[in-house]
Amino acid sequence: YTYLASPTNLDFIPGSATPTKHNCRDTTTINDGNMQPDPRAMSVDDVKPYSNLCGLVAMGREWNTAEGITKIQDAMRRAAVRNPPSFD
Repeated sequence: YTYLASPTNLDFIPGSATPTKHNCRDTTTINDGNMQPDPRAMSVDDVKPYSNLCGLVAMGREWNTAEGITKIQDAMRRAAVRNPPSFD
């Protein structure tokens, strides 16, 4: 996997990611208790160009089979029921 060279984040979806110290261009805008409880990045200019905002699943060759992928997906679905994804 490689990133395409770009001055902006090509995976950005407005409202899907919470700004953090790891993905935010301007860390002074991060929620410090004085902002709305769940601010979301609404502009591609809010986030760093190469921040992973949508999640990434990487697995070794031994899991990269139809059976392995099914097992990983099933485990992820069970985990999401217990603790839904937050995209932050």
